[in-house]
Amino acid sequence: DTVQRIFTDRGPGGGHIIPDRLKDFYTFYSPYEREKPKRPLPFYIAASMAHAGREETIARYDELFESLSRDLKTSPYRRATTENPTAKLASTLAEKKYSLIHHLLIKHIPNMLKRADMRYQTTTQYKAVVTIFALKQWQREKGEYPEKLEELVEADYLKEIPDDPYSEGALRYERLQDGFMLYSVGPNFEDDGGVVGKDEEGQVKMWGENSDAVFWPVQ
Repeated sequence: DTVQRIFTDRGPGGGHIIPDRLKDFYTFYSPYEREKPKRPLPFYIAASMAHAGREETIARYDELFESLSRDLKTSPYRRATTENPTAKLASTLAEKKYSLIHHLLIKHIPNMLKRADMRYQTTTQYKAVVTIFALKQWQREKGEYPEKLEELVEADYLKEIPDDPYSEGALRYERLQDGFMLYSVGPNFEDDGGVVGKDEEGQVKMWGENSDAVFWPVQ
């Protein structure tokens, strides 16, 4: 929609930016630009001449968006342990030549990935609760907790063992003398043995940067 409003339909480079519309775009849609003194039109004329043409801008945006879309469906662990094509592609797009892409998409990527991580965390917490119910039911019927989570699946107490989004395998489970422990290794990607994360005030923080995310026992 932005390209439709700002670029011409055709011409050199498959369409070029209209300076007046570029000025309106930054004035109305960029809080940072609104707070600055209004720049004279020659600045936007120069910016429009330095920017990539319409067709190239759309092509690069689509390429970056498709790569980002794949990243958003990839677990935090997979993103951290494999080559990051989105970051690599974004680094090749010069800010002046692709300023609209930087403004509309690239600068928002960190927050988008953070929200994707939160989705994985929420889903994992839900699956952990289901697993805890299955463990409790097993204990009531058999008098003790299973040695491994696989036993729950084999006996149809659980459909599948939940994956840990921050490691290569499943959630960590350990049968204890008086119960059990179930946790994710958390955003630091390291198994700390079920160490509970806490904030600066000493309150439990489920997905702390330097600890595990412990679902059971409840802290």
